[in-house]
Formats: sequence, structure tokens, C-alpha cells
Amino acid sequence: MYRPPVFRENRPDVLYEAIRAHPLGTLVTYGKSSPVYELTTRWIWLMRLPQGGAE
Repeated sequence: MYRPPVFRENRPDVLYEAIRAHPLGTLVTYGKSSPVYELTTRWIWLMRLPQGGAE
């Protein structure tokens, strides 16, 4: 996905805080659902695992 430089955020601590504050995301997919193509959306919960992985 193209992200213009003005909208990029690469600092992990800022990204983790955004996920903690707003844990509900939207997954959008595009595919064929015979006989037409369509967009499908799903809500997904976002979470950050500890550095060592799942406990």
C-alpha cells in the first residue's frame, strides 16, 4: 500500500499507543464473488503481544 511520506508513521512506540487507544480495525478485501467483484469489510480487534511472543 502506498503511504505518502507526510502520512507515514514508523516509530514503534507511537504505533503501539495508537493500537492501544483504538483497538478496533477494519480489514477491507476485494475479490470475486461470482459473477461480480465486490469489496468486503470486516471489523477486527488489534492487539500487541509482549516482546517474547504469546505467554
